[in-house]
Amino acid sequence: MCWKDLRAKSAYLKSGNYKAAINGFEGIKKDFSYRRFLNSHLSVKLHYYLGIAYENDNQNESAIREYSKFLKSWQDADADLKTIDDAGKRLTRLQNQF
Repeated sequence: MCWKDLRAKSAYLKSGNYKAAINGFEGIKKDFSYRRFLNSHLSVKLHYYLGIAYENDNQNESAIREYSKFLKSWQDADADLKTIDDAGKRLTRLQNQF
């Protein structure tokens, strides 16, 4: 996996085609290649994008799972990173709906 792979799949997300985004991101997630190992930071960010896709497709339990994986993986990262802040807010909002 490389940035081009993630960017190509996130185009579905930006266009509102959430099911295609989910399928694309899940396909990347299943790829345990050496390239994915070398780009492990992108593998972690994949969970964030997948969470957004699931949330927008009203699959809230799956969104919660992906945001949780993302935040757990980056729990020791700088707290002021926009994606960490956004994922935390999204996770809290979804959890409060249940």
